[in-house]
Amino acid sequence: MRRVLGTLTICLALAVPAGAQVTLTSTSTGKALGMQGDGQVVTYVKGNKSRAEATFRGKKTITITDLDARQFIQLNPDKREAEVSDMGEVSTELAKIGLDDITASVTPNGQTKTIAGFEATGYDVKIAVPMSGEQGSPMAGMRVVISGPVFVSKDAPGAADYAAYFATMAERGLFLGDPRAAKAQAGNARGMAQAYKLMADAGLPLESVLSISFEGEGMMAAMMRKMGNTTLSNTVTTVSDAPIADDMFTVPAGYKVKKK
Repeated sequence: MRRVLGTLTICLALAVPAGAQVTLTSTSTGKALGMQGDGQVVTYVKGNKSRAEATFRGKKTITITDLDARQFIQLNPDKREAEVSDMGEVSTELAKIGLDDITASVTPNGQTKTIAGFEATGYDVKIAVPMSGEQGSPMAGMRVVISGPVFVSKDAPGAADYAAYFATMAERGLFLGDPRAAKAQAGNARGMAQAYKLMADAGLPLESVLSISFEGEGMMAAMMRKMGNTTLSNTVTTVSDAPIADDMFTVPAGYKVKKK
């Protein structure tokens, strides 16, 4: 469960602009299967690369995403190890879920608030996407629904580049977070990527409270609903456009590299 909530926290933190140098500090909360955990994330973005340093239940996780190389890197400073995963292989699996199968809406809700010193406008987001599963499998016919309010700003640093980053991600069929989690829940990964692409058209998300639920008939759908929804909350506390060193997005010298 720690890994599930930690991965979801990082997914939210990684959803930041990559066309400029931007550093964001945010607080995140994940709730799934009756368990809840809080985390803090510092995200560094430069060009098509991002680095997230997430602290969740006292454990620090460092990840690097390189859209150009199609790589997801997880660093372990204690063991001086780096796991490098190929995002391209998983993107092929996600491509089986076509955009025609996704229903999405981002609707203004008339609310405004100040977040991290910037004026933010409220929207209600709803994305529904089919889960992975061949015909006849327990997951066939089930849909993942991602919904909730989000507040975005066009005035925060990097807002103009945010939409361009997610357009690039969509064009390349890539996604947010760990490829292993994306492969296991292809519907979630495809839906979250599409959700953030749509939100990016409105501005830079500074606060979101997204719920992931399940629709469909049968025993599997009933079991998923019984376990309860997953809720992901993320609030940006600071935004900076100060220069970021290139070596923040590479595997440190002396690390043992494992290919996944």
